[in-house]
Amino acid sequence: MKISLAILLLTLASTPAMAAPSLPGGASSLSEAHGDWSVGCAVQGQGDASKLACNVSQRQLDKANQRQVLAIELTPAAGTARGVLAMPLGMELDKGVVLQVDAGKSTPAQPYATCIAAGCIVPVNFDAANLKLLRTGKTLNVLAAAANGKPIKLAVPLTGLPAALDRATALLAGK
Repeated sequence: MKISLAILLLTLASTPAMAAPSLPGGASSLSEAHGDWSVGCAVQGQGDASKLACNVSQRQLDKANQRQVLAIELTPAAGTARGVLAMPLGMELDKGVVLQVDAGKSTPAQPYATCIAAGCIVPVNFDAANLKLLRTGKTLNVLAAAANGKPIKLAVPLTGLPAALDRATALLAGK
């Protein structure tokens, strides 16, 4: 019994401790621009409970009044990406949002989850095939309807998205 305990203690002593997540230069947060997209990372929590969170995002403002028209935030994970799309207030919620890369096939309507001061939120999930379309496309078209029934088409430029996804993935992997 004493030998087993001694081996266990030696094994534990020689096992390196899990390194706390970190960003380049020991920074606690990072923000980078990649074309029309931004990469944002931050160390959340402290000590052994800390973790690194990274996402890629794009925010579009109305040039006349600087109000947010659309925002999209994605978190890459294992060749997929999930996140949220924030649409303007005043949308016809029952119709949801349809997504389309360039002039390709449209997705089924994605339902709104809720509306908050920042806009009406739509959860989005891109599997590997759809993420590949985003990586090679030029524009993500967001099709919706305003509360008055008027159709709305918002264009999300995809310039820089592949680089932003690659950078966020590398940072999450500790590279």
